[in-house]
Amino acid sequence: MGASKIQQHIKLDLALIRDAIAIENEDAKSADALGYMARVLTQCTIPHRNPKTRFYKRTNGDLTITIADVNEVGMPYGSIPRLLLAWLTTEAVITKDRTIILGDSLNQFIRSLDMIPSGGRWGTATRLKDQMARLFGCTIGYKVENDSSLHLAQTKIAREVHLWWDPRQPEQTTVWNSHVMLDHDFFEEIIRSPVPVDMRALTALKRSPMALDIYIWLTYRMSYLSRRTEISWEQLQLQMGAGYGFDEHGRENFQKAFTKHLRIGAYGLQGCPGQPGARPPGSASQSHPHPKNPVAGLHLIDPSSIRSQVIHRSLLTGEVIHE
Repeated sequence: MGASKIQQHIKLDLALIRDAIAIENEDAKSADALGYMARVLTQCTIPHRNPKTRFYKRTNGDLTITIADVNEVGMPYGSIPRLLLAWLTTEAVITKDRTIILGDSLNQFIRSLDMIPSGGRWGTATRLKDQMARLFGCTIGYKVENDSSLHLAQTKIAREVHLWWDPRQPEQTTVWNSHVMLDHDFFEEIIRSPVPVDMRALTALKRSPMALDIYIWLTYRMSYLSRRTEISWEQLQLQMGAGYGFDEHGRENFQKAFTKHLRIGAYGLQGCPGQPGARPPGSASQSHPHPKNPVAGLHLIDPSSIRSQVIHRSLLTGEVIHE
């Protein structure tokens, strides 16, 4: 690795540490950084990389989600659709309106996602508009099946989309605001049971789809645990191992990728009860996960040892201490 690459990695690590300290010192609500994510997409994630297929299936326990590219625009993948979904869900929860206004310029919207505007073939303007077409053009199928029951449902994220932006002129304002009308069923789902997240964490982790998935899933999972729970590598891979095979080679690559983001070794996880608390505006008594410090109380499981490691502080720094 060259000197410039090393310096770049050091800068990124320092930025993550600064973000982690800021999140540790001030919770999301106080920092005006409280956002939300669609719960169903924390249970089964979208692809990390371009699957180059028109159908994509994920299974987690009794739940199977199938994403279909019905408009032949490609399958959504990577960090951008995840940031889009968090932004859209947050807007829907706050406004209680199916119609989400995106603004009158593409660069304005790029900045609202905490991304840096850039042009060209691989610039953020081009990539964002492409991923929006992929995300809003797909259909999502749900199947919940066990020994005694079967439930099937289909939905889309968007009922109608109007984008008036030109990626070649991303700063240019338009006469009409670009907007998205969310599908009725999707809208009802996200305002009924959204997952609170810290938008500062999403911004800090946006370079990695897997890091985003880990953060969002841990925030959700830790909130409702009522007892110590062991989570096997197989369960983790079913949850967020998009693109990794289930043979020995695929499992090994998934473990390497997962532990790279948490920096915690390779045995598995054990969850202790979390701290429910954050509720979306207007909610009644239902409890939702608190977005601050989601990995407090997670333990690594080493079957060959009595000792375990404890994740301390937050996902962003991934610091490890020993019991």
